[in-house]
Amino acid sequence: MTYDAYYNHNKNAFGKEPEKILVEYAHLLNKKEAILDIGAGQGRNTFYLAKLGYSVDAIDTSSVAIESLKKNKEI
Repeated sequence: MTYDAYYNHNKNAFGKEPEKILVEYAHLLNKKEAILDIGAGQGRNTFYLAKLGYSVDAIDTSSVAIESLKKNKEI
């Protein structure tokens, strides 16, 4: 199964919550620097960091994931 198919069948494929290690150490990141979320998937880490005030760029090989990111960016 491809990630496109997987994301099409799973609204929150890897959960809604950001990675625990990210939550624990996000305060160490520099808010003056942009963050690149590689393999962002449906954006659980991307949106978490953005809500904290970080500038985040997200990339993923799945077009379904990217469309989900774009759609949820509006929320």
